Amino acid sequence: MPNLVIDCPYCLTKKQSFTCYGGYTDNKDLEPASFSKRSTVIGIADYVLFACNSCMKPVGIKIRRRFEASEAFRSDARFEVGFNDTDYHFLTIYPEKISSNTAPKYSPPNISKFFEQACRALDREDADAAGTMFRKVLDVTTKHLIRRLGHSENGTLKKLDLGLERRIDYLHTQQKLSDDLKSWAHILREGGNDANHEEEPYKTDEAKELRSFAEVFLTYVFTIPGKIAEYNKTEDISDDSEEESST
Repeated sequence: MPNLVIDCPYCLTKKQSFTCYGGYTDNKDLEPASFSKRSTVIGIADYVLFACNSCMKPVGIKIRRRFEASEAFRSDARFEVGFNDTDYHFLTIYPEKISSNTAPKYSPPNISKFFEQACRALDREDADAAGTMFRKVLDVTTKHLIRRLGHSENGTLKKLDLGLERRIDYLHTQQKLSDDLKSWAHILREGGNDANHEEEPYKTDEAKELRSFAEVFLTYVFTIPGKIAEYNKTEDISDDSEEESST
């Protein structure tokens, strides 16, 4: 069976190997295709399903095989983006990329910017920079939440002077963070500290875990309340419209 080596569009692992789980030939899809060291020949389309050996998520590829080839695959075939093979011509991968570096919806602009910077560092496999920036996402988010408390409760703004660990605990006592969110926040804080201060290089897998914690944290803190507020606003507008029509 052929082997596929690409950057995984899901877990973002670089030069990840994929296992082939089958494929089929589209005999109606015939067109000229250029192959290495050969003149243009008629190629036949094959669609092949692979799974990432790291995260086990699926990808499909479309290739063109030389019409003269007697078998759908060569046992030593190795497909990768830009590969160069006499019997196969790589066309398309589905999906091209799943993982997004966009912060969860309704995150404030500055926090979104820090999250996206961290993700780009992770894409470059700069794990130390990524881990440090994911911690900054948490740091700035806790300050944002405390400022929001300060609009309605006297004296809370002075809590901004607390260290990150105590800010997390304070927000928990104010019921702004659930037990789980508090635990995840401390994991993110400690991981970011390691990335920033430890002498040994931070590992990419560890930075990926911090990304997951940061994404979930922002989703609970900003995205879910934002969606609820948007839904309530829509309901209020609908109710007002109904009242106007009834009068």
